[in-house]
Amino acid sequence: MDVNRLRNYLSPISIVIGILALAGCPSFSGGGWIFSACDQNPAFFFPFTCAVDSTAKATFGFDLNCDDGTGFGELQYRDHGVLVTGPDLKERKLSIHGEVNNVRGPCVGGNIESDGFGGSYTGTYTPQPPTMGAPGTFEVIVVDTGQLGPNKGDLIGIQLFGGVFDGYSNGVLNGKELQGGNIALQE
Repeated sequence: MDVNRLRNYLSPISIVIGILALAGCPSFSGGGWIFSACDQNPAFFFPFTCAVDSTAKATFGFDLNCDDGTGFGELQYRDHGVLVTGPDLKERKLSIHGEVNNVRGPCVGGNIESDGFGGSYTGTYTPQPPTMGAPGTFEVIVVDTGQLGPNKGDLIGIQLFGGVFDGYSNGVLNGKELQGGNIALQE
């Protein structure tokens, strides 16, 4: 699966509503790692700083659920390449705990083995540790290609809004293929 196909999963709201009516809403679980947001363009991440290690990972674990159109679940995400200075003037890696409160709908690609099946979830995040600053909101987009294991085409993208990490984004526009781990559609 071409990582640029993630854009196709961000379909208009009318299509998403139709899919919800026909297919219900998906739940996903997963964990693993992708390359840090800093591997895209280190100079772009002001007010964040990129670590010296250009091969840094962003690690994640999640349980994203949907029941009767209502999203719930949790997300843990840490970008080991992005450094943020807290109010105590200590530099720490970007790390959040997220609580899902909305599902934007499934994104059907047709055949899960060739196109994948994805979902978009939103919620609130708390920086880790919470003393880093104000909380905000997040959107995470995941795609399961139906293949087990790393490097099999599964994709993830995350964007943070508001709070101390406002403006952070990793893989939202084109998806980041997992380098380790797995994303699994829960049936």
